[in-house]
Amino acid sequence: MTYYNIYDNGGKTIDRYTIVFRDENGKLEYGNIGASNDPRGFYQHGNEVSEAFLKTQKLIDVSEVSPELQTAILRELQGEE
Repeated sequence: MTYYNIYDNGGKTIDRYTIVFRDENGKLEYGNIGASNDPRGFYQHGNEVSEAFLKTQKLIDVSEVSPELQTAILRELQGEE
């Protein structure tokens, strides 16, 4: 089972949100997504991201991002993207 976390850099960059995927043990899976609040603006897959980097970001709840970004994340989990 895969789950995800969303981190917010407070709008310092266009890829304000970093979405990471984790396995059932909480270990980071390969890859991540950098996104703006509207995934039609910026939505890019990236390589590995470190836990050290994530500690510089604010962990947020999915309800804090736009419905459009929520939908894009769910599509990722379902393998539609």
